[in-house]
Amino acid sequence: MERYSWPGWVVKTPLKSPPAIFQRLVLIGFRGSGKTTLGKELARLLGWNYLSTDEWIEARTGCSIADFVKREGWPRFRLIEREVIRETAEARQAVIDCGGGVVEDPSNMETLAKNALVAWVDAPLEDIYQRLRGERNRPLLSAKDLRADVAENYRRREPLYHRHAQVYVNTSENPVEECCRLILEELRRASVQAGQVAGAGAGAGGRSRK
Repeated sequence: MERYSWPGWVVKTPLKSPPAIFQRLVLIGFRGSGKTTLGKELARLLGWNYLSTDEWIEARTGCSIADFVKREGWPRFRLIEREVIRETAEARQAVIDCGGGVVEDPSNMETLAKNALVAWVDAPLEDIYQRLRGERNRPLLSAKDLRADVAENYRRREPLYHRHAQVYVNTSENPVEECCRLILEELRRASVQAGQVAGAGAGAGGRSRK
């Protein structure tokens, strides 16, 4: 397995029975939905690396996202985020925890979706608001009031999360263990199904050359 320049990246021992096709698990969803908690637990269960795009951006800029956005603005942040997403393209055996806004850039999702299962980690708006209200390291996106900011941006992104996700979990309805189980079941099912399709295609191709 190759080494990458992500903070905390280590070479893992290959799984005894790794998924046949998907070697990347991408988590999308709004801030405060529980992606980080699930991502770290999924990485532990799989024996894969956990990669946080927000953490990598902070390592690259040398400051918190809140301080960077205050100084440089959201457009500059999104440019750096796009660069970081491109650097995940070759990552394998990785759980990639994405910032909530990655879905608003089609090029991000095109990169992330390659050889990956995309999971939407969600929670009700009120729960997201309650989780975020005590945090000071998350800058507001557009509105000046946190509740309005959450509602406005969640509703704009919701159809994008729905469009790109292959599996959905709600962290308010299910505990961490159940959310992980649902995602891993879909990862294995989708990998086996994709492997069968690929095998059938290869077989058909072989017959056509006779």
